Amino acid sequence: MAGRPLDELGLENVEGRIDLRGLPAPVPRRLARFERAGWFIEKLGDLVRFEEVALRGLDLSGASLDSFRFHKCIIENCRFDEARCHDWRMWECRTRETSFRKTGLRRATLGPWSAGKGNIFSRVDFAGADFRDCTSMTAIFEDCDFSRARLDKVQFERCGIVRCTFAGILDEVEFDGRVFEPDMREPNRYEDVDMSNALLRLTEFWGIDLPAFKLPDDPGLRVIRNYPCVATAAVKALQGRDDKAGRVLRAILSDERTAERGYPFGLSNRADWILLGGEELAELADATLSKAEDACRGAD
Repeated sequence: MAGRPLDELGLENVEGRIDLRGLPAPVPRRLARFERAGWFIEKLGDLVRFEEVALRGLDLSGASLDSFRFHKCIIENCRFDEARCHDWRMWECRTRETSFRKTGLRRATLGPWSAGKGNIFSRVDFAGADFRDCTSMTAIFEDCDFSRARLDKVQFERCGIVRCTFAGILDEVEFDGRVFEPDMREPNRYEDVDMSNALLRLTEFWGIDLPAFKLPDDPGLRVIRNYPCVATAAVKALQGRDDKAGRVLRAILSDERTAERGYPFGLSNRADWILLGGEELAELADATLSKAEDACRGAD
């Protein structure tokens, strides 16, 4: 808190970092709990806050660090492996060369991005980390590893994701690059994202340049170019079909998100169609989208 180094405390070192493994930080005090608009909200007190300080060369593996608050901080060359970091909040922080392997980051907020400022994660190892129930994942991630991380239903919105790796099951993860306000200044940059060893399960891409992603070598995955035209042509071809598979496919392809603002790419995943409606829906989707692609070929 005073901005002084920890060297004078006589703590041991482990692999060049100050040994704070297993540190039990103060547990936040619950001041109130109430419901609003269907959400249960807790007001916490006695929170640990870091403002404009640097955490460097610390090993906090296995520590209990719930509800920490970071404002304009630097986290560098630290290790939080298998620590409990639930409900973290970070604003305008830079984290680099740091490990969160198998770390509990549930309900954490690694954003938001505001007025051209936000959080930047560079060369950070998130392998096996638990991000479930996370909100506001608008940040810059460069050279980060998300292999085998629990990202169920996490939304990466208008992020900068550059030279990052995703492996293992991606269950209902959403990568959303859509911009609804002209003056939004989020990073919104995607380059060289490796998903070659991932299993995509109801994973969605909106307003994203799909060629920036190295997708799994799966014959059931098809990148569809000129997607607005293809989706429109497919919906038109399905008009008049009253069977269940036809109604489901028409409803999905009619979603207003599929053809807005010239969104150029779409992804068809046969495994997803089977999850949503079985082999019948998968066969219908494949045939309908193939015909629609042929109809839109001249519009590329």
